[in-house]
Amino acid sequence: MADALTIAGSLTTIPSYGSPSGVPSMETPIAIKMQLSQTQTSKYVLLSDVPQVVAFGGVASANVLMVSTLYGHVVVTVTSNDGASQSFPADPMALIVSRSVPFTAVSITRDTGVDTTVEVFLGQKA
Repeated sequence: MADALTIAGSLTTIPSYGSPSGVPSMETPIAIKMQLSQTQTSKYVLLSDVPQVVAFGGVASANVLMVSTLYGHVVVTVTSNDGASQSFPADPMALIVSRSVPFTAVSITRDTGVDTTVEVFLGQKA
């Protein structure tokens, strides 16, 4: 049985000074829905500067990836059909949804010498 993933809300910016300030506000709705056939959640305590490979468990490839740190910064490196060693930061969170090009490998690397706890969610599209 598939899980239903819903990411909903909006990205909103509002000028922090004066009204009307002449600086436009912006609101972008977010509405992503996807059926997931497999999910995997993991928690890693990074005690070494060596990249930690994320275990996929029953997930063959991940269309949804969320990486969250309890504190600090990590570099997330992914592999997909678009290429290997695609890196981006998670500080304190990174969320990527890719319907058509799933991730086949993920690793996380802490800042040098900084012990970090990381939670990872992987979801495979049904």
